[in-house]
Amino acid sequence: MDFINNQENSKVSSYSQLRALALNRISYQKTHYKKSGLCIALVPVLMVAAGGIIGMVVKSIIDFNFGRISFLMCSNTESIDRFNMPIPSNSLKSLPVINLSKFKHSFKDSIYYSLNHYLLPEKIVGNEYPKPKLRLIDPNPSCGWAFTHDYSTSSPYFKSPNADSDLILDKTNKPSPLGGWFNSNFLTRSPVKLLLNQNYPYMLINTKNFDNVGTLEKEKDVLISPAELLDVSSSIGNAGSKSFLPSAIRRTTISNKEKAYLLDYLDTSYYMKFTQTNHPSSQFSPSSFVKVPFYENIKNNSKNILASDIDDILIAHIKDTTKKLKRIDSSLMDAILLDSNKESSIKTLMYYYGNVTPIFEQMPWGVLDLDIVDPGSRNWKYTLQIGANDLIDSTGSYPSAINRMIDQQISLSNGFLRSSKQNANANIVHTMRAMPQLYYYEYTVPIGSLVGSSLYPFGLTFMVSMFVLILVREKQEKVLVMMQMNGLKLHAYYIVYYIHFLLLSLLVLHESEQLDFIYLLCDFVWTCNRCFHFNINQYDPAYFVPDMASFCSIPRNRVDERCINFNCTA
Repeated sequence: MDFINNQENSKVSSYSQLRALALNRISYQKTHYKKSGLCIALVPVLMVAAGGIIGMVVKSIIDFNFGRISFLMCSNTESIDRFNMPIPSNSLKSLPVINLSKFKHSFKDSIYYSLNHYLLPEKIVGNEYPKPKLRLIDPNPSCGWAFTHDYSTSSPYFKSPNADSDLILDKTNKPSPLGGWFNSNFLTRSPVKLLLNQNYPYMLINTKNFDNVGTLEKEKDVLISPAELLDVSSSIGNAGSKSFLPSAIRRTTISNKEKAYLLDYLDTSYYMKFTQTNHPSSQFSPSSFVKVPFYENIKNNSKNILASDIDDILIAHIKDTTKKLKRIDSSLMDAILLDSNKESSIKTLMYYYGNVTPIFEQMPWGVLDLDIVDPGSRNWKYTLQIGANDLIDSTGSYPSAINRMIDQQISLSNGFLRSSKQNANANIVHTMRAMPQLYYYEYTVPIGSLVGSSLYPFGLTFMVSMFVLILVREKQEKVLVMMQMNGLKLHAYYIVYYIHFLLLSLLVLHESEQLDFIYLLCDFVWTCNRCFHFNINQYDPAYFVPDMASFCSIPRNRVDERCINFNCTA
Protein backbone atom coordinates (compact mmCIF):
# COMPACT_ATOMS: atom_id res chain seq x y z
CA MET A 1 0.00 0.00 0.00
CA ASP A 2 2.80 2.37 0.82
CA PHE A 3 4.46 1.45 -2.46
CA ILE A 4 1.32 2.44 -4.39
CA ASN A 5 1.06 5.72 -2.51
CA ASN A 6 4.69 6.49 -3.26
CA GLN A 7 4.05 5.92 -6.98
CA GLU A 8 1.01 8.19 -6.90
CA ASN A 9 2.95 10.84 -5.01
CA SER A 10 5.80 10.64 -7.53
CA LYS A 11 3.32 11.07 -10.39
CA VAL A 12 1.72 14.04 -8.66
CA SER A 13 5.14 15.47 -7.91
CA SER A 14 6.32 15.15 -11.54
CA TYR A 15 3.05 16.63 -12.76
CA SER A 16 3.42 19.52 -10.34
CA GLN A 17 6.96 20.12 -11.49
CA LEU A 18 5.92 20.22 -15.15
CA ARG A 19 2.98 22.46 -14.30
CA ALA A 20 5.18 24.77 -12.28
CA LEU A 21 7.74 24.92 -15.09
CA ALA A 22 5.06 25.72 -17.67
CA LEU A 23 3.49 28.40 -15.47
CA ASN A 24 6.93 29.85 -14.85
CA ARG A 25 7.58 30.12 -18.58
CA ILE A 26 4.14 31.61 -19.19
CA SER A 27 4.55 34.15 -16.43
CA TYR A 28 7.98 35.01 -17.78
CA GLN A 29 6.55 35.60 -21.26
CA LYS A 30 3.78 37.75 -19.79
CA THR A 31 6.36 40.05 -18.31
CA HIS A 32 8.29 40.22 -21.59
CA TYR A 33 5.46 40.28 -24.12
CA LYS A 34 6.40 43.80 -25.19
CA LYS A 35 9.97 42.85 -25.97
CA SER A 36 8.99 39.59 -27.69
CA GLY A 37 6.30 41.34 -29.70
CA LEU A 38 8.74 44.03 -30.76
CA CYS A 39 11.40 41.56 -31.90
CA ILE A 40 9.21 38.84 -33.40
CA ALA A 41 6.32 40.79 -34.90
CA LEU A 42 6.97 44.51 -35.10
CA VAL A 43 10.41 44.43 -36.75
CA PRO A 44 9.34 42.19 -39.70
CA VAL A 45 6.19 44.25 -40.16
CA LEU A 46 8.23 47.44 -40.21
CA MET A 47 10.61 45.90 -42.74
CA VAL A 48 7.75 44.94 -45.07
CA ALA A 49 6.12 48.33 -44.61
CA ALA A 50 9.39 50.15 -45.34
CA GLY A 51 9.93 48.04 -48.46
CA GLY A 52 6.40 48.74 -49.67
CA ILE A 53 6.72 52.48 -49.09
CA ILE A 54 10.09 52.64 -50.86
CA GLY A 55 8.70 50.60 -53.76
CA MET A 56 5.68 52.87 -54.19
CA VAL A 57 7.82 56.01 -54.07
CA VAL A 58 10.33 54.71 -56.63
CA LYS A 59 7.59 53.40 -58.92
CA SER A 60 5.72 56.70 -58.83
CA ILE A 61 8.93 58.58 -59.73
CA ILE A 62 9.65 56.21 -62.64
CA ASP A 63 6.05 56.33 -63.90
CA PHE A 64 6.07 60.12 -63.77
CA ASN A 65 9.35 60.55 -65.68
CA PHE A 66 9.34 57.41 -67.84
CA GLY A 67 5.79 56.43 -68.60
CA ARG A 68 4.81 53.06 -69.96
CA ILE A 69 4.64 52.77 -73.76
CA SER A 70 2.07 50.36 -75.19
CA PHE A 71 2.39 48.73 -78.61
CA LEU A 72 0.30 46.44 -80.75
CA MET A 73 2.83 44.37 -82.66
CA CYS A 74 2.02 42.99 -86.12
CA SER A 75 -1.20 44.99 -86.39
CA ASN A 76 -3.23 45.36 -89.59
CA THR A 77 -2.83 49.16 -89.50
CA GLU A 78 -0.13 50.45 -91.83
CA SER A 79 2.95 51.58 -89.98
CA ILE A 80 5.48 51.74 -92.81
CA ASP A 81 7.81 54.29 -94.36
CA ARG A 82 8.04 55.36 -98.00
CA PHE A 83 9.92 52.16 -98.89
CA ASN A 84 7.19 49.96 -97.33
CA MET A 85 9.52 49.05 -94.49
CA PRO A 86 8.31 48.94 -90.84
CA ILE A 87 8.76 52.13 -88.84
CA PRO A 88 10.99 51.51 -85.79
CA SER A 89 9.36 51.41 -82.37
CA ASN A 90 11.48 54.32 -81.10
CA SER A 91 9.98 56.71 -83.71
CA LEU A 92 6.81 57.36 -81.70
CA LYS A 93 5.93 60.55 -83.57
CA SER A 94 5.72 58.64 -86.85
CA LEU A 95 3.74 55.69 -85.50
CA PRO A 96 -0.06 55.66 -85.89
CA VAL A 97 -2.15 55.59 -82.72
CA ILE A 98 -4.94 53.03 -82.51
CA ASN A 99 -7.89 52.59 -80.17
CA LEU A 100 -7.95 49.30 -78.28
CA SER A 101 -10.54 50.15 -75.64
CA LYS A 102 -12.65 47.16 -76.71
CA PHE A 103 -9.69 44.82 -76.87
CA LYS A 104 -9.94 42.09 -74.24
CA HIS A 105 -6.54 42.37 -72.59
CA SER A 106 -5.81 46.06 -73.14
CA PHE A 107 -5.74 48.96 -70.70
CA LYS A 108 -8.59 51.36 -71.35
CA ASP A 109 -6.66 54.52 -70.49
CA SER A 110 -3.50 53.60 -72.45
CA ILE A 111 -2.41 54.89 -75.84
CA TYR A 112 -1.39 52.09 -78.20
CA TYR A 113 1.00 52.51 -81.10
CA SER A 114 0.69 50.33 -84.16
CA LEU A 115 3.77 48.35 -85.21
CA ASN A 116 4.30 46.36 -88.39
CA HIS A 117 7.28 44.59 -86.90
CA TYR A 118 7.71 42.42 -83.84
CA LEU A 119 9.61 42.76 -80.58
CA LEU A 120 10.50 39.49 -78.93
CA PRO A 121 9.29 39.68 -75.31
CA GLU A 122 10.80 37.71 -72.46
CA LYS A 123 7.40 36.28 -71.51
CA ILE A 124 5.26 34.43 -74.02
CA VAL A 125 2.03 32.77 -72.90
CA GLY A 126 3.20 32.66 -69.32
CA ASN A 127 6.46 30.88 -70.12
CA GLU A 128 9.81 32.30 -69.13
CA TYR A 129 12.36 32.39 -71.92
CA PRO A 130 16.04 33.21 -71.43
CA LYS A 131 17.24 36.49 -72.80
CA PRO A 132 18.42 36.20 -76.40
CA LYS A 133 22.15 35.98 -76.95
CA LEU A 134 23.94 39.12 -78.01
CA ARG A 135 23.92 39.21 -81.80
CA LEU A 136 23.62 41.64 -84.68
CA ILE A 137 20.09 41.38 -86.07
CA ASP A 138 17.51 43.54 -87.78
CA PRO A 139 16.08 45.71 -84.95
CA ASN A 140 12.65 46.02 -86.60
CA PRO A 141 11.98 42.87 -88.65
CA SER A 142 8.75 42.65 -90.61
CA CYS A 143 5.95 40.46 -89.31
CA GLY A 144 5.74 38.85 -92.76
CA TRP A 145 8.05 36.26 -94.31
CA ALA A 146 8.21 35.46 -98.02
CA PHE A 147 10.42 32.46 -98.77
CA THR A 148 9.70 32.58 -102.50
CA HIS A 149 9.54 35.45 -104.97
CA ASP A 150 6.05 34.72 -106.35
CA TYR A 151 4.03 35.64 -103.29
CA SER A 152 0.64 37.33 -103.44
CA THR A 153 0.69 41.02 -102.57
CA SER A 154 -1.44 42.46 -99.78
CA SER A 155 -1.32 45.36 -97.34
CA PRO A 156 0.45 46.12 -95.11
CA TYR A 157 3.02 43.28 -95.02
CA PHE A 158 3.19 42.06 -98.61
CA LYS A 159 2.78 45.28 -100.53
CA SER A 160 3.69 45.33 -104.20
CA PRO A 161 7.27 46.53 -104.82
CA ASN A 162 6.15 48.18 -108.10
CA ALA A 163 9.12 46.66 -109.89
CA ASP A 164 9.65 44.22 -112.70
CA SER A 165 9.35 40.67 -111.41
CA ASP A 166 12.60 39.82 -113.21
CA LEU A 167 14.40 42.18 -110.81
CA ILE A 168 13.03 40.55 -107.63
CA LEU A 169 15.84 38.04 -107.22
CA ASP A 170 17.06 38.75 -103.70
CA LYS A 171 17.71 36.10 -101.07
CA THR A 172 16.24 37.73 -97.97
CA ASN A 173 13.15 35.66 -97.04
CA LYS A 174 11.38 38.99 -96.48
CA PRO A 175 8.85 40.92 -98.60
CA SER A 176 10.49 43.32 -101.04
CA PRO A 177 10.58 47.06 -100.31
CA LEU A 178 9.46 49.61 -102.87
CA GLY A 179 11.57 49.10 -105.98
CA GLY A 180 13.06 45.85 -104.66
CA TRP A 181 15.98 45.12 -102.37
CA PHE A 182 18.52 46.07 -105.05
CA ASN A 183 16.91 49.44 -105.77
CA SER A 184 19.39 52.33 -105.81
CA ASN A 185 17.33 54.71 -103.65
CA PHE A 186 16.67 52.05 -101.03
CA LEU A 187 20.32 50.95 -100.82
CA THR A 188 21.49 54.54 -100.59
CA ARG A 189 19.29 55.16 -97.57
CA SER A 190 19.76 51.86 -95.72
CA PRO A 191 22.38 49.51 -97.16
CA VAL A 192 22.76 47.85 -93.76
CA LYS A 193 19.14 46.67 -94.00
CA LEU A 194 20.05 44.46 -96.95
CA LEU A 195 23.16 43.13 -95.23
CA LEU A 196 21.15 42.21 -92.15
CA ASN A 197 18.56 40.26 -94.14
CA GLN A 198 20.21 38.70 -97.20
CA ASN A 199 21.47 35.12 -97.00
CA TYR A 200 24.32 33.22 -98.64
CA PRO A 201 23.11 29.58 -98.92
CA TYR A 202 26.26 27.56 -99.51
CA MET A 203 25.82 23.85 -98.76
CA LEU A 204 27.91 20.72 -98.95
CA ILE A 205 26.25 17.71 -100.56
CA ASN A 206 26.87 14.00 -100.19
CA THR A 207 25.14 11.34 -102.26
CA LYS A 208 25.93 7.90 -103.60
CA ASN A 209 24.35 8.54 -106.98
CA PHE A 210 23.99 11.85 -108.84
CA ASP A 211 21.71 10.40 -111.55
CA ASN A 212 18.56 12.07 -110.20
CA VAL A 213 20.30 14.80 -108.23
CA GLY A 214 22.33 16.79 -110.73
CA THR A 215 24.86 19.43 -109.82
CA LEU A 216 24.58 23.06 -108.79
CA GLU A 217 28.07 24.35 -108.27
CA LYS A 218 29.15 27.89 -107.61
CA GLU A 219 29.35 30.08 -110.69
CA LYS A 220 31.56 33.07 -111.31
CA ASP A 221 30.48 36.34 -109.77
CA VAL A 222 28.53 38.65 -112.06
CA LEU A 223 30.41 41.93 -111.88
CA ILE A 224 28.77 45.33 -112.02
CA SER A 225 30.53 47.29 -114.74
CA PRO A 226 31.65 50.85 -113.93
CA ALA A 227 29.29 52.18 -116.61
CA GLU A 228 26.29 50.41 -115.08
CA LEU A 229 27.32 51.52 -111.61
CA LEU A 230 27.60 55.13 -112.78
CA ASP A 231 24.23 54.90 -114.55
CA VAL A 232 22.52 53.53 -111.46
CA SER A 233 24.22 56.04 -109.17
CA SER A 234 23.00 58.91 -111.33
CA SER A 235 19.40 57.78 -110.78
CA ILE A 236 19.65 58.02 -107.01
CA GLY A 237 17.08 60.43 -105.67
CA ASN A 238 14.94 60.34 -108.79
CA ALA A 239 11.47 58.87 -109.00
CA GLY A 240 12.62 56.50 -111.75
CA SER A 241 15.41 54.91 -109.74
CA LYS A 242 17.12 51.84 -111.14
CA SER A 243 18.25 48.50 -109.82
CA PHE A 244 21.87 47.60 -109.22
CA LEU A 245 21.13 44.21 -110.81
CA PRO A 246 23.15 44.00 -114.06
CA SER A 247 21.34 43.59 -117.34
CA ALA A 248 22.94 40.17 -117.75
CA ILE A 249 20.95 38.93 -114.77
CA ARG A 250 17.26 38.32 -115.24
CA ARG A 251 14.90 35.72 -113.97
CA THR A 252 15.21 32.57 -116.03
CA THR A 253 13.32 29.30 -115.81
CA ILE A 254 14.34 26.05 -117.32
CA SER A 255 12.07 24.63 -119.96
CA ASN A 256 10.48 21.26 -119.51
CA LYS A 257 13.12 18.77 -120.56
CA GLU A 258 13.91 15.19 -119.86
CA LYS A 259 17.36 15.72 -118.36
CA ALA A 260 16.50 18.24 -115.65
CA TYR A 261 17.34 16.97 -112.19
CA LEU A 262 16.52 17.87 -108.61
CA LEU A 263 19.03 20.70 -108.15
CA ASP A 264 18.15 22.14 -111.56
CA TYR A 265 14.64 22.90 -110.34
CA LEU A 266 15.63 24.97 -107.32
CA ASP A 267 14.76 28.68 -107.28
CA THR A 268 17.57 30.99 -108.34
CA SER A 269 18.43 34.06 -106.31
CA TYR A 270 21.36 36.47 -106.09
CA TYR A 271 23.51 37.66 -103.25
CA MET A 272 24.95 41.19 -103.46
CA LYS A 273 28.60 41.75 -102.62
CA PHE A 274 30.18 45.03 -101.51
CA THR A 275 33.78 46.14 -101.98
CA GLN A 276 35.77 48.92 -100.40
CA THR A 277 36.12 52.19 -102.29
CA ASN A 278 38.08 55.39 -101.90
CA HIS A 279 34.97 57.54 -102.01
CA PRO A 280 34.80 59.72 -98.85
CA SER A 281 31.01 59.49 -98.46
CA SER A 282 30.76 55.73 -98.97
CA GLN A 283 33.51 53.31 -97.98
CA PHE A 284 31.77 50.34 -99.62
CA SER A 285 29.70 50.07 -102.79
CA PRO A 286 27.99 47.19 -104.67
CA SER A 287 30.50 45.30 -106.79
CA SER A 288 29.09 41.94 -107.89
CA PHE A 289 26.34 39.35 -107.53
CA VAL A 290 26.64 35.68 -106.61
CA LYS A 291 24.13 33.13 -107.86
CA VAL A 292 22.68 31.17 -104.94
CA PRO A 293 22.09 28.55 -103.72
CA PHE A 294 25.00 26.34 -104.70
CA TYR A 295 26.13 22.93 -103.51
CA GLU A 296 29.69 21.67 -103.26
CA ASN A 297 30.21 17.94 -103.56
CA ILE A 298 32.12 16.23 -100.74
CA LYS A 299 35.05 14.26 -102.07
CA ASN A 300 34.50 10.71 -100.86
CA ASN A 301 37.67 9.11 -102.29
CA SER A 302 35.81 5.90 -103.21
CA LYS A 303 34.51 5.21 -99.74
CA ASN A 304 31.22 5.68 -97.98
CA ILE A 305 31.00 8.79 -95.84
CA LEU A 306 29.46 8.18 -92.45
CA ALA A 307 27.54 10.66 -90.30
CA SER A 308 30.57 10.98 -88.02
CA ASP A 309 32.72 11.90 -91.02
CA ILE A 310 30.25 14.64 -91.95
CA ASP A 311 30.40 15.93 -88.39
CA ASP A 312 34.18 16.10 -88.61
CA ILE A 313 33.94 18.07 -91.86
CA LEU A 314 31.55 20.61 -90.33
CA ILE A 315 33.66 20.89 -87.18
CA ALA A 316 36.74 21.60 -89.28
CA HIS A 317 34.93 24.41 -91.13
CA ILE A 318 33.63 25.88 -87.85
CA LYS A 319 37.10 25.83 -86.27
CA ASP A 320 38.63 27.47 -89.33
CA THR A 321 35.96 30.21 -89.34
CA THR A 322 36.27 30.95 -85.62
CA LYS A 323 40.05 31.09 -85.97
CA LYS A 324 39.70 33.73 -88.70
CA LEU A 325 37.20 35.70 -86.63
CA LYS A 326 39.56 35.80 -83.65
CA ARG A 327 42.25 37.34 -85.85
CA ILE A 328 40.04 40.36 -86.51
CA ASP A 329 40.63 43.47 -84.42
CA SER A 330 38.47 43.14 -81.31
CA SER A 331 37.34 46.77 -81.60
CA LEU A 332 35.68 45.87 -84.90
CA MET A 333 33.30 43.52 -83.07
CA ASP A 334 31.90 46.46 -81.11
CA ALA A 335 29.66 47.06 -84.11
CA ILE A 336 27.40 44.30 -82.77
CA LEU A 337 26.25 46.74 -80.08
CA LEU A 338 25.27 49.51 -82.52
CA ASP A 339 21.75 50.44 -83.54
CA SER A 340 21.46 49.93 -87.29
CA ASN A 341 18.54 52.39 -87.46
CA LYS A 342 20.84 55.33 -86.70
CA GLU A 343 22.59 57.02 -89.60
CA SER A 344 25.70 57.48 -87.49
CA SER A 345 26.11 53.69 -87.36
CA ILE A 346 25.97 53.04 -91.11
CA LYS A 347 29.66 53.64 -91.88
CA THR A 348 30.83 51.54 -88.94
CA LEU A 349 28.50 48.69 -89.80
CA MET A 350 29.44 48.78 -93.48
CA TYR A 351 33.11 48.58 -92.52
CA TYR A 352 32.28 45.71 -90.17
CA TYR A 353 30.45 43.74 -92.86
CA GLY A 354 33.18 44.48 -95.38
CA ASN A 355 35.68 42.67 -93.13
CA VAL A 356 33.48 39.90 -91.74
CA THR A 357 31.44 38.83 -94.78
CA PRO A 358 34.38 37.37 -96.79
CA ILE A 359 35.06 34.99 -93.90
CA PHE A 360 31.53 33.58 -93.95
CA GLU A 361 31.55 33.12 -97.70
CA GLN A 362 33.90 30.19 -96.98
CA MET A 363 31.63 28.72 -94.28
CA PRO A 364 28.97 26.25 -95.52
CA TRP A 365 25.52 26.23 -93.97
CA GLY A 366 25.64 22.48 -93.45
CA VAL A 367 25.57 19.19 -95.32
CA LEU A 368 22.75 17.74 -97.44
CA ASP A 369 23.16 13.97 -97.17
CA LEU A 370 20.97 12.37 -99.86
CA ASP A 371 20.28 8.67 -99.53
CA ILE A 372 17.32 8.07 -101.88
CA VAL A 373 16.23 10.39 -104.70
CA ASP A 374 13.53 8.80 -106.86
CA PRO A 375 11.16 11.38 -108.37
CA GLY A 376 9.36 8.69 -110.39
CA SER A 377 8.06 6.93 -107.29
CA ARG A 378 8.17 10.17 -105.29
CA ASN A 379 10.51 8.70 -102.75
CA TRP A 380 13.16 10.87 -101.11
CA LYS A 381 15.29 10.15 -98.10
CA TYR A 382 17.81 12.67 -96.91
CA THR A 383 19.41 14.22 -93.83
CA LEU A 384 20.17 17.87 -93.17
CA GLN A 385 23.17 18.22 -90.88
CA ILE A 386 23.41 21.80 -89.66
CA GLY A 387 26.13 23.01 -87.31
CA ALA A 388 26.03 25.92 -84.87
CA ASN A 389 28.47 28.09 -82.96
CA ASP A 390 27.74 31.02 -80.63
CA LEU A 391 30.55 33.20 -81.95
CA ILE A 392 29.52 32.65 -85.57
CA ASP A 393 25.81 33.16 -84.86
CA SER A 394 26.43 36.50 -83.11
CA THR A 395 28.09 38.19 -86.09
CA GLY A 396 24.92 38.92 -88.08
CA SER A 397 26.39 37.58 -91.34
CA TYR A 398 25.38 34.00 -90.70
CA PRO A 399 21.77 32.89 -90.10
CA SER A 400 20.78 30.79 -87.13
CA ALA A 401 20.52 27.00 -87.39
CA ILE A 402 16.71 27.02 -87.49
CA ASN A 403 16.64 29.63 -90.28
CA ARG A 404 19.10 27.59 -92.34
CA MET A 405 17.01 24.46 -91.90
CA ILE A 406 13.79 26.24 -92.90
CA ASP A 407 15.42 27.80 -95.96
CA GLN A 408 16.81 24.48 -97.19
CA GLN A 409 13.62 22.56 -96.48
CA ILE A 410 11.50 25.05 -98.45
CA SER A 411 13.94 25.08 -101.36
CA LEU A 412 14.08 21.28 -101.51
CA SER A 413 10.30 20.89 -101.24
CA ASN A 414 9.82 22.91 -104.43
CA GLY A 415 12.60 20.91 -106.08
CA PHE A 416 10.89 17.64 -105.13
CA LEU A 417 7.57 18.85 -106.53
CA ARG A 418 8.96 20.12 -109.84
CA SER A 419 11.22 17.13 -110.45
CA SER A 420 8.41 14.66 -109.76
CA LYS A 421 6.05 16.48 -112.15
CA GLN A 422 8.82 17.49 -114.58
CA ASN A 423 7.30 20.96 -114.53
CA ALA A 424 9.46 23.98 -113.76
CA ASN A 425 6.39 26.19 -113.22
CA ALA A 426 5.02 24.09 -110.35
CA ASN A 427 5.41 26.05 -107.17
CA ILE A 428 4.57 26.01 -103.49
CA VAL A 429 4.44 29.59 -102.23
CA HIS A 430 5.73 29.72 -98.67
CA THR A 431 4.73 32.81 -96.71
CA MET A 432 4.16 33.39 -93.03
CA ARG A 433 2.82 36.17 -90.87
CA ALA A 434 3.14 36.67 -87.13
CA MET A 435 -0.04 37.13 -85.13
CA PRO A 436 -0.81 40.45 -83.37
CA GLN A 437 0.31 40.75 -79.79
CA LEU A 438 0.35 43.45 -77.15
CA TYR A 439 3.71 44.64 -75.95
CA TYR A 440 4.43 46.98 -73.04
CA TYR A 441 7.72 48.79 -72.72
CA GLU A 442 8.44 50.30 -69.32
CA TYR A 443 11.34 50.85 -66.97
CA THR A 444 11.36 48.45 -64.07
CA VAL A 445 13.49 48.45 -60.95
CA PRO A 446 13.80 45.24 -58.89
CA ILE A 447 12.51 46.90 -55.72
CA GLY A 448 11.93 43.59 -53.94
CA SER A 449 15.49 42.31 -54.25
CA LEU A 450 16.98 45.77 -53.71
CA VAL A 451 15.01 46.58 -50.56
CA GLY A 452 15.21 43.01 -49.30
CA SER A 453 18.98 42.85 -49.59
CA SER A 454 19.20 46.19 -47.75
CA LEU A 455 16.64 45.65 -44.98
CA TYR A 456 17.21 41.97 -44.28
CA PRO A 457 20.70 42.41 -42.76
CA PHE A 458 19.41 45.43 -40.84
CA GLY A 459 16.44 43.53 -39.46
CA LEU A 460 18.52 40.49 -38.64
CA THR A 461 21.18 42.45 -36.77
CA PHE A 462 18.50 44.51 -35.02
CA MET A 463 16.62 41.43 -33.79
CA VAL A 464 19.81 39.65 -32.70
CA SER A 465 20.99 42.71 -30.80
CA MET A 466 17.59 43.03 -29.12
CA PHE A 467 17.69 39.44 -27.91
CA VAL A 468 21.26 39.88 -26.70
CA LEU A 469 20.30 43.03 -24.80
CA ILE A 470 17.35 41.22 -23.22
CA LEU A 471 19.54 38.33 -22.08
CA VAL A 472 22.26 40.63 -20.75
CA ARG A 473 19.73 42.79 -18.92
CA GLU A 474 18.13 39.75 -17.28
CA LYS A 475 21.55 38.57 -16.13
CA GLN A 476 22.39 42.01 -14.80
CA GLU A 477 19.12 42.18 -12.88
CA LYS A 478 19.80 38.81 -11.28
CA VAL A 479 23.37 39.83 -10.44
CA LEU A 480 22.10 43.05 -8.87
CA VAL A 481 19.57 41.17 -6.73
CA MET A 482 22.24 38.71 -5.61
CA MET A 483 24.63 41.52 -4.71
CA GLN A 484 21.94 43.36 -2.72
CA MET A 485 21.18 40.16 -0.85
CA ASN A 486 24.84 40.04 0.17
CA GLY A 487 24.86 43.62 1.44
CA LEU A 488 26.38 45.43 -1.56
CA LYS A 489 25.20 49.01 -2.09
CA LEU A 490 23.92 50.30 -5.43
CA HIS A 491 26.64 52.91 -5.85
CA ALA A 492 29.33 50.22 -5.59
CA TYR A 493 27.54 48.14 -8.22
CA TYR A 494 27.35 51.02 -10.70
CA ILE A 495 30.97 52.02 -10.08
CA VAL A 496 32.13 48.48 -10.89
CA TYR A 497 29.73 48.39 -13.85
CA TYR A 498 31.15 51.65 -15.21
CA ILE A 499 34.79 50.64 -14.72
CA HIS A 500 34.14 47.26 -16.31
CA PHE A 501 32.82 48.66 -19.60
CA LEU A 502 35.33 51.50 -19.55
CA LEU A 503 38.14 48.97 -19.52
CA LEU A 504 36.50 46.96 -22.26
CA SER A 505 36.29 50.08 -24.42
CA LEU A 506 39.91 50.91 -23.75
CA LEU A 507 40.96 47.40 -24.67
CA VAL A 508 39.17 47.69 -28.00
CA LEU A 509 40.57 51.12 -28.82
CA HIS A 510 44.08 50.69 -27.46
CA GLU A 511 47.21 51.04 -29.55
CA SER A 512 50.17 48.72 -29.42
CA GLU A 513 52.36 51.09 -27.36
CA GLN A 514 49.62 51.43 -24.69
CA LEU A 515 49.22 47.70 -24.16
CA ASP A 516 51.31 47.38 -20.95
CA PHE A 517 49.66 50.35 -19.25
CA ILE A 518 46.12 49.12 -19.89
CA TYR A 519 46.86 45.61 -18.67
CA LEU A 520 48.46 47.06 -15.56
CA LEU A 521 45.44 49.26 -14.89
CA CYS A 522 43.08 46.33 -15.44
CA ASP A 523 45.08 44.16 -13.07
CA PHE A 524 45.05 46.80 -10.34
CA VAL A 525 41.31 47.62 -10.52
CA TRP A 526 40.29 43.97 -10.67
CA THR A 527 42.40 43.09 -7.61
CA CYS A 528 41.14 46.04 -5.58
CA ASN A 529 37.51 45.23 -6.38
CA ARG A 530 37.89 41.65 -5.29
CA CYS A 531 39.83 42.36 -2.13
CA PHE A 532 37.87 45.38 -0.91
CA HIS A 533 34.24 44.60 -1.77
CA PHE A 534 33.90 40.84 -1.68
CA ASN A 535 36.10 39.70 1.20
CA ILE A 536 33.10 38.77 3.30
CA ASN A 537 31.70 36.36 0.73
CA GLN A 538 32.73 33.00 -0.55
CA TYR A 539 31.55 33.77 -4.10
CA ASP A 540 33.95 34.01 -7.00
CA PRO A 541 34.52 37.68 -7.92
CA ALA A 542 34.16 36.73 -11.59
CA TYR A 543 30.46 36.18 -10.81
CA PHE A 544 30.07 39.84 -9.85
CA VAL A 545 32.39 41.23 -12.53
CA PRO A 546 31.76 38.77 -15.40
CA ASP A 547 34.70 37.59 -17.49
CA MET A 548 37.00 40.33 -16.18
CA ALA A 549 39.82 37.85 -15.63
CA SER A 550 39.50 36.53 -19.17
CA PHE A 551 39.58 40.04 -20.66
CA CYS A 552 42.56 41.15 -18.60
CA SER A 553 44.35 37.78 -18.86
CA ILE A 554 45.46 37.87 -15.17
CA PRO A 555 46.70 34.59 -13.68
CA ARG A 556 44.77 33.48 -10.58
CA ASN A 557 47.87 32.77 -8.54
CA ARG A 558 49.00 36.36 -9.12
CA VAL A 559 45.65 37.67 -7.85
CA ASP A 560 45.83 35.50 -4.75
CA GLU A 561 49.29 36.87 -3.96
CA ARG A 562 47.96 40.44 -4.17
CA CYS A 563 45.13 39.55 -1.79
CA ILE A 564 47.57 38.11 0.74
CA ASN A 565 49.66 41.28 0.55
CA PHE A 566 46.54 43.34 1.29
CA ASN A 567 45.75 41.07 4.26
CA CYS A 568 42.41 40.05 2.78
CA THR A 569 40.44 36.92 3.31
CA ALA A 570 40.55 34.88 0.11
